[in-house]
Amino acid sequence: MSALNDRLDRMEQRIPQAGHLAQAGIATLRGEIETWLENHLNGAVAHCMNHIISRTNSPVSIPVN
Repeated sequence: MSALNDRLDRMEQRIPQAGHLAQAGIATLRGEIETWLENHLNGAVAHCMNHIISRTNSPVSIPVN
């Protein structure tokens, strides 16, 4: 995420003459990226938690000799 923010910062610095419209577009892009990342991470955490819960709720198989 840090590298992506750095690239967006550099993009903003390259086009200062473009004005408020370009800056608003970059701000919108930042917001969309943050939303996507938050949703992706929440989904990944939920998946891992469900996996852990399903493993702990399943009966333990005891090897029979």
